[in-house]
Amino acid sequence: TALATISYYPLYGKVSWFESTVSYFDFYLTAGGGRIELNSGPAPIGTAGVGMGMWWTQHLSSRIELRYQNYQDQIHTGPRRIESAMATFSMGVLL
Repeated sequence: TALATISYYPLYGKVSWFESTVSYFDFYLTAGGGRIELNSGPAPIGTAGVGMGMWWTQHLSSRIELRYQNYQDQIHTGPRRIESAMATFSMGVLL
């Protein structure tokens, strides 16, 4: 799969945790399209999602995202629309 996406960040800010630590966050929307290689040949694919990133410290971050994808493949009875949704959570360490 090869995708090109664009993201929009409508909301960002910071949170004070019990007046001891400040964490930064952002919410984002993403959309895109591309091409997927299948056994039946290449097909266009579309994607859309929403997510939130959080910087807990200067070196530790996390991200949670919900993403929807759809494409169409060919089987012996004709075309079939494939729709999928996935949720991902990731942690990052900045050196």
